[in-house]
Amino acid sequence: LASIITCLIVVLSLYTLTSTLYYLPSATLASIIIVAGWTLVEFREAKWLYRVKRDEFFVWAASFVMTLGAQWIDRFDHLLHLGAYVEVQGELDNGHFVDRENFPESNHLGDIIAVRVESSLYFANCERVAQFIEREMVRLQTLGITTHGVVLDCFHMNDMDATTIQVLSDTQEKLAVRGVRFAISNAKSRLYDMLAATNLLKRILANDPTISVEDAVRMMRELPPLDSKLNPATSGTSTANNPV
Repeated sequence: LASIITCLIVVLSLYTLTSTLYYLPSATLASIIIVAGWTLVEFREAKWLYRVKRDEFFVWAASFVMTLGAQWIDRFDHLLHLGAYVEVQGELDNGHFVDRENFPESNHLGDIIAVRVESSLYFANCERVAQFIEREMVRLQTLGITTHGVVLDCFHMNDMDATTIQVLSDTQEKLAVRGVRFAISNAKSRLYDMLAATNLLKRILANDPTISVEDAVRMMRELPPLDSKLNPATSGTSTANNPV
């Protein structure tokens, strides 16, 4: 109700005060804009972030600098890359899965891609995961390796919004058409409950997003490859024209 009243006041002001504000001196109008603009910058929140969560402070600072120095579209594109860190996992000799950049001695997984997201996903950064998977598949293709499985490790993910679920659903559908299995692993109970309310749960590997990365990779290696342009019903249930 408060939002509706505020909207009505703004509309009424635009209709009744526009002609009056036209004659407002430029200096007065500029001072109003400066004062209003200064209050938009939450320096108190920046100090709080610096004390409590240093990584998010750097994201805040980077967004502030890019807002001043770049067009808003370019700045938004940069922020998407700051929001979620995605890593490709490799396998150590002891069977543990680790970040391949931090452990260059780890073994590549061959025709399986395992990625881990280091934060929760929402509408602004979920597409980054899908793009990351696509780039990794293209990179393997240039090496002559055809991807047969993708594992999304949600160990560090505490939440996701509806847009993220839709993006993951679309990703699974596109992968299934190309003969690629899709698995979600290490999902916490909150994520499981959200996925269980959709039909995506029936279309991922083992119908279980709580399995470990090790189990997901092992199952993908044991299962026969899917055929390209496969009807998704073969890997779970049909996704054609089905909402998430």
